[in-house]
Amino acid sequence: MLDSRLALCAETVTGDFVCDIGTDHAYLPCELVASGKCRGGIGADVNSKPLEFAAATVEKYGLSDKIRLVLSDGLADVDTSEVTDIVIAGMGGELISRILSDGLRLNKFGSDTGLILQPMTRAAELRRYLCAEGYEIVSEKATVDGRFTYSVIRAIHSGKCSECDDVRAELGALDMSLPESKKYAAAQSERLKKIAEGLSRSGKNEEAEKYSSLAKRICTAAEI
Repeated sequence: MLDSRLALCAETVTGDFVCDIGTDHAYLPCELVASGKCRGGIGADVNSKPLEFAAATVEKYGLSDKIRLVLSDGLADVDTSEVTDIVIAGMGGELISRILSDGLRLNKFGSDTGLILQPMTRAAELRRYLCAEGYEIVSEKATVDGRFTYSVIRAIHSGKCSECDDVRAELGALDMSLPESKKYAAAQSERLKKIAEGLSRSGKNEEAEKYSSLAKRICTAAEI
């Protein structure tokens, strides 16, 4: 039911009641509940159409009594009293940051809630946000899906802020002994090199050098 990206999100869930924000077809909560890993779950989305698709999936697998579907902007209208793990996957890092910020303000989760985050873009910005706002990155893994490599972060809100330099922002807590992590690092390095090349063509040589230097530092850190 799940591609490698969502399968890694499911693997990162450790509790027994999941909330999937931006659930789309509800594949993730259905897989977790159908497999017996979770006793129940919530699928939430800001738009009604994805929830219609989600309802069809839930009904197909006979899980209507175990999975609730909620129309909600992020966590705003979600009852998280039973939730052990919150998954926010398939969005940009800036949107994930906003959802977390709003959720914390609304007391939707605490330090015992696992946050499984899978940014499609701006992952470095998300990691900087997490470190600055008192979240602890407990673990992080990368996975390859077709031509793309994604990272899945598990975090909790510990209340303790930490430093996040440029290399940590780009690579997070990935274990660089793993081939998927090295491929992720290589992709980030290539992205930064392209940015540097564009800046250089525009005559912004000082900025270009910063991105080029960071790309090299990433390769050094990842030993690639």
